[in-house]
Order: sequence, then structure tokens, then C-alpha cells
Amino acid sequence: MENHLELTVAKKRAREDPDWVCSENDSDCENVDVPALQQELAKLRKENLTLKKMLKQAYDGQPAAVAVAPEMSAEAIKNSAERLLKSLATSIKNQMVYKPSLKHGTSRVSVEIPNLSLPEVEALMGKDLYASASKGKKQVSVLAKEDALDQLFGCYALRKSLRYGSELYLKEGLKMIYSKETRVLKATGSCAMSR
Repeated sequence: MENHLELTVAKKRAREDPDWVCSENDSDCENVDVPALQQELAKLRKENLTLKKMLKQAYDGQPAAVAVAPEMSAEAIKNSAERLLKSLATSIKNQMVYKPSLKHGTSRVSVEIPNLSLPEVEALMGKDLYASASKGKKQVSVLAKEDALDQLFGCYALRKSLRYGSELYLKEGLKMIYSKETRVLKATGSCAMSR
């Protein structure tokens, strides 16, 4: 019991001061095998360095989220893109709601789609829209204007009819930004009302 108490005191002291090392002549560590603990610590540090080197070589400097993206067939990517487009259109239309402030201004719509690979984003945007996108090391961004939206979602897909001939629409198009690090596609736009 006394040995256990001494070991507990040594652990507590080590937690409080991370730079503290148990030495052989320390009163808190009389019955602790210091050389064995130091060898074990050296072994763990060496394993840690080896694992870090292996991870760096495996990912070639890419973020882990990008490097472990599962491989998908072309058919699976196409099906996923169609499903995501439908979901994106539904989410945007659900946020397009009449408000009295729309008579003189706009309201913001925003949708985030997580866990997308770059091929899925390319399929979701379509060849023409993806070709016009600005592609950087960290993100892909594009502003889809009205004609590109009609081509992408189909005619009048992102419009919502109201009473008395009014309708809600995306005023300046839809800005899509895909982050390669977080693998999230964020689509934002401004909803306005036409009379």
C-alpha cells in the first residue's frame, strides 16, 4: 500500500510539472525503477517519431481528410452528385420564405454540405461551371449566375412563386466555395422578391 501511495504521489507531481523527471535520489520515487521508466519513455518517443514520419510519407503533405477520401466509381459519383443537387435545391428553396423586408431588400440563404471529395464537387458543379471556377491549393470557388443556375438545376428550380404574381429568386446568383482541407461545400446567395 505504501509503494502504491509513493507511486501516486510521483504521478501527481509529474502531472503538475511536465518537465519534472523522477531521479533515483528523489524522496517521492524511492521504490520506482527509474532506469526502466526512462527506457520505456525513450522507446515511446522513438515510436512516436517513426509514426509521424510514416504519416507524412503516406499523405505527401496533404491534410489527412483529403488523403483518406474513399475511391468511388464514376457511376457512384454521378448518382451522388444528382442526389446532392436535389438536396441543395430543396435546402435553398426551404430558406426562400416571404418576409416583409424583402419588399426593399434581400435575405441571405446558406447551405453547407460536408464530407465531399473533389470529384464529387466537380460532378455536382458540372463541367462548364467547374471549368470557370477559380481553383487554388485550399479551395475551389465559383459564382453561378442565373443562366448557370438554370443549366445546373433546371429552369426555374431556384425560384419560388408567391401570390399576386410575385416570386422569390436568387438575386446575384449562388456563390459556391469548396474547402479542400475540411471537405465542405458552402453555397450562399441573396434571396430577393420580384413583383
